[in-house]
Amino acid sequence: MDNYYLAKALKSPIIKIIISGADSESELCRSSVYYVHKDILTTFSPYFAQIVHSNASSPPVGEIFLDSPLDTPKALDVFLHFAYTGSLDYKNYAPDASQLLDYANVYNFASKILVPRLKEHALNLAQTYLQQSLDIFQSKSSTGHDDSPEMLFEKRTEFVKTWWRVVETIYARPINSAIRFECPGLAIHGAQALQNRFDRLQARFKAKNFDLFKYLLVTISYTDWDMIEYDTSEFNRIKTLNPEYEYDISAFSNLQHMKLKLEVEILCNAGTEIGMNGG
Repeated sequence: MDNYYLAKALKSPIIKIIISGADSESELCRSSVYYVHKDILTTFSPYFAQIVHSNASSPPVGEIFLDSPLDTPKALDVFLHFAYTGSLDYKNYAPDASQLLDYANVYNFASKILVPRLKEHALNLAQTYLQQSLDIFQSKSSTGHDDSPEMLFEKRTEFVKTWWRVVETIYARPINSAIRFECPGLAIHGAQALQNRFDRLQARFKAKNFDLFKYLLVTISYTDWDMIEYDTSEFNRIKTLNPEYEYDISAFSNLQHMKLKLEVEILCNAGTEIGMNGG
């Protein structure tokens, strides 16, 4: 947003937003009130634009009440920071495992209010945080880190606890456009047929309307299961509430087996061709 438009937007009417939702630091729901310039709100979010201008023959809506599980004060704070400054560099995340839950909440909220840049940013932050955390926690010693083994264990325990809250948060979010993983059989003859099946499935994973945060969680669940399955009771509880999570892990596992099978068949076919050619 350039300076001219920003100056103009700051003269627009004020919209009152009342949000009632739990943040990542407390399970208690509390109401927070925000006053936002209408043009700022409607320019950056098609969702809010539709609410404000829901009836063309009536004056714009002056008050918006948010009370769904996707609406958290932290997520709205991050969105407003982005809308007013144009910057995604939001510094007020907690310096511990709870920030992963903040990223998930921001991702959910950005999905709801249709702000793809904010959604992508939250996903990138979550991916970076997860990879850095796993690299540290999976180390056999604390060499290279300031924390003692006991401190690392404590942080790992807190991380796994937060991990399950993030899985529950992401999988509890209803996204009508999300594509579920397929779980194809592996009885396919011929490397080309397998290649075609694999390409189609992978294309679905990468489709724009597929939930990439779920893909991130499932990928880590599959590749780092020895660390994530720290509390089997939590896993059993989550899969009971959200069976799609376990289903997706199984499907992702099948995708990896298909990829490995494809690579083996291609190598075998290449070896056969070399032998036939006398190479």
